[in-house]
Amino acid sequence: MLKATCELKPAGDNDVSGTIELSEAGVGGVVTFTGTVNNLPDGLHALHVHTYGDVTVTSGKGAGGHWNPHNKTHGCYPSTDRHAGDVG
Repeated sequence: MLKATCELKPAGDNDVSGTIELSEAGVGGVVTFTGTVNNLPDGLHALHVHTYGDVTVTSGKGAGGHWNPHNKTHGCYPSTDRHAGDVG
């Protein structure tokens, strides 16, 4: 099983924090996101996987755009016409 951990840190004018674990069961399998997010305002939100893991830019912009290896348009999960990083 492949695993990665993402630590959420406040960026800009928010104080959202937490930890998300990504797990892939089997090669090319489904990736599952589990974790805890703190201080998230009420309402609908989405997760996005970004192109880079650069966390040195405090604004969060070092992460680049949404991961988009197939050059698709930005969209919402579960549509197949969306960035691969538009998780939902």
